[in-house]
Amino acid sequence: MLVCFTFLISPAVKGQAQPGEGVERLLQELSTAPGPSGFEGPVREILELELRAAGLKVPTDGLGSVIGALQGTSEGPRIMLAAHMDEVGPMVRYVTPEGIVKSQLLGGWLDQALPDQRWTILTAKGPVAAGSGLRSPHITPPAARF
Repeated sequence: MLVCFTFLISPAVKGQAQPGEGVERLLQELSTAPGPSGFEGPVREILELELRAAGLKVPTDGLGSVIGALQGTSEGPRIMLAAHMDEVGPMVRYVTPEGIVKSQLLGGWLDQALPDQRWTILTAKGPVAAGSGLRSPHITPPAARF
């Protein structure tokens, strides 16, 4: 929804852009920008840049929401498109001595979707690539198999 909003406004305001121009780049940027709940800064920066480049006024509110306002007359109907900037993701709670990352999930996740995922752990020292998986049944204690 958020990507569609940016795409729909941008060509009309610029006047020179062709429909679909730059959409792949924007989708790539938005899809790869980290934005777990409470840490949406990278997504916010992309949206602010895109909306400003389209000639929109871009105020924010106290919660960090990005508002793209097209200046014009106050007559006639107004349209508002709203969407979330955040994404579901895990929050690291601790790391075991063996190097296993224990996390708390932010947002709705199906347990079945967690194995074989690639993750980027955001740290004070920079991003860390990670992956999730299942313990082999050969080393999993019987009590932990269910």
